[in-house]
Amino acid sequence: MSKASRVYRCTECGYTTSHWLGRCPNCDSWNTLEEIVIEKEAERTKPKGVPAKALSLNEIKARSIERITTDYPETDRLLGGGVVPGSVLLIGGEPGIGKSTLMLQLSESFSRKGLKVLYNCAEESVYQVGLRAGRLNIKGENLRVISEISLDNAIAVYDEIKPDVFIVDSIQAVKDESLPAQPGTVTQIKLCTSKIIDLAKRDNSVAFITGHVTKEGILAGPKTLEHMVDGVFYFEGDRDGAVRLLRSVKNRYGDTNEVAFMEMTSEGLKEISNPSLFFVREGLGSTPGATISVIIEGTRPILVEVQALVTRSVYAVPRRVVQGIDFNRFSFILAVLEKLLQLPLFNKDVFLNIPGGITVKDPAVDLSVALAVISSALEIPLTSELFSFGEIGLTGEIRQVMWHEKRIETAVRLGYTEGIVPSKRREETQGVRGVRTLKEVYDLVKYVRFNVGSL
Repeated sequence: MSKASRVYRCTECGYTTSHWLGRCPNCDSWNTLEEIVIEKEAERTKPKGVPAKALSLNEIKARSIERITTDYPETDRLLGGGVVPGSVLLIGGEPGIGKSTLMLQLSESFSRKGLKVLYNCAEESVYQVGLRAGRLNIKGENLRVISEISLDNAIAVYDEIKPDVFIVDSIQAVKDESLPAQPGTVTQIKLCTSKIIDLAKRDNSVAFITGHVTKEGILAGPKTLEHMVDGVFYFEGDRDGAVRLLRSVKNRYGDTNEVAFMEMTSEGLKEISNPSLFFVREGLGSTPGATISVIIEGTRPILVEVQALVTRSVYAVPRRVVQGIDFNRFSFILAVLEKLLQLPLFNKDVFLNIPGGITVKDPAVDLSVALAVISSALEIPLTSELFSFGEIGLTGEIRQVMWHEKRIETAVRLGYTEGIVPSKRREETQGVRGVRTLKEVYDLVKYVRFNVGSL
């Protein structure tokens, strides 16, 4: 007879203890310990199957990997050129952000290539999926849809159909019948994922798993789940907005931290092939407080618009409203402007916005934020051909950032011929000025005249 023991495991860090605790002593998270049942075998069993055959490294290199491409170039680039047979990919994101929509669109793409696809929508009925597919105009003769909470029943259908692509939506909704725990618990998620991985490796098929994220932005369930799969991709963006970012966090068959930009429309997700043209409006430069910044998302330079508005405050405590960058970062930039440039902002309301629904984490946006605030405070519009990037230090120095040359080349190629960038020892490109301190930037802005080419 097998004996079962009950332990408590943290869903955030995987810490295990024999009794329940309100706070995890390892990661200090509250209310994250869940009860799990561990089966102990009375006798040691012999391993089943045939031992694996060892291959020489040269023999492994000689075998080329054929990737399965989709009809979405941005997604293929994010995946490293397509999906690899035998891989298991995890798609995470907030509820309603577009995970199921993406899975349906990819399913249709695979089915058009003659691949058999099995879609297990555990959270919806097959009729609900059919209605959504009708709205998105998705058809697929090779696309089979089931709605099974029991993973064992879904695997039975899988063994009958033998699909090339297997999709489980979502991992928190399915359960293994051999465990008494409810779906979504630590034990269920780990065991179900392990079974899906075994299927993909056994039949050399592709498996997609979707998963919800917590309010902290991590996949609900154990962190070890991310280490079990071959790729982890997060959906980012505001559910109420149109822009979505699919970011590669882990990818055994491609680059990490790559980003694919998408727009949610009534016809589903559409890829944004040129994000710079999407985020930057025409006619920039007619009003003070607007400029262009060159940021890096993944390995690709992207142009975004930075807007600032400085107005007289009618409150005892001036307002600071920020959308698109970290609030603390913005407060830090304003403090440097007030201290080193004596820019009177203590009695002003300052608003900052990066249009398009994108959130910028690249510190190179600092210089553009400072330029926009200075332009609005001094009522001096900046030329529409100006771009900028650079990190600002507490002493007002403009620090170097990664991909310096690549940022300049991208901006110039898109028609922005004048720039303010961190200074380098060598001579800068014509029209691009290198600056070392924020004081130099301030002096430049004071003498800028709209469309006069004073830079």
